[in-house]
Amino acid sequence: MSAKIPHAHLDAEPVSEINETIGLLLHQVRLRLIRHLECDLAAGGFGINFSQYRVLRTLSLRELVSPTEISRCCGHDAGALTRMLDRLQEKGYLRRVPRTDDRRAVDVTLTEAGRAVWREIQACGLALSSDALSDLSATEQQQLFEMLKKVRGTLDQRPYK
Repeated sequence: MSAKIPHAHLDAEPVSEINETIGLLLHQVRLRLIRHLECDLAAGGFGINFSQYRVLRTLSLRELVSPTEISRCCGHDAGALTRMLDRLQEKGYLRRVPRTDDRRAVDVTLTEAGRAVWREIQACGLALSSDALSDLSATEQQQLFEMLKKVRGTLDQRPYK
């Protein structure tokens, strides 16, 4: 018995409940969140995609961040990240700062324009999160976060084979 899920066009085919795993469900939720966020960012005229959003978020958390740290946080290889940083720098959202301890290395920081755009696009992300969780009570939202953190912790303790 196959249950048709909303927005089935976003998936290759409807998924029966028996075949729905936590990994698949989390993946589907993530894809929908990304699609909605990118639509909201496009509607706001920001010209920012999800990958760029993640880079700006990473930069918003610390004053100076190495490209290696950004790559690790955002899951991009060095070449893709360099091109993305170039585009964000062209938009005036970040700048590269030479390291004092190694002239070959740079750190990356947000510019004032980058901080301003981050505040605006962060509001889009927060609004989307609020919308996504709106059918859950405050208690259910807290429980969901606690359970997901617990699953993450369990996986963090599991060795890779």
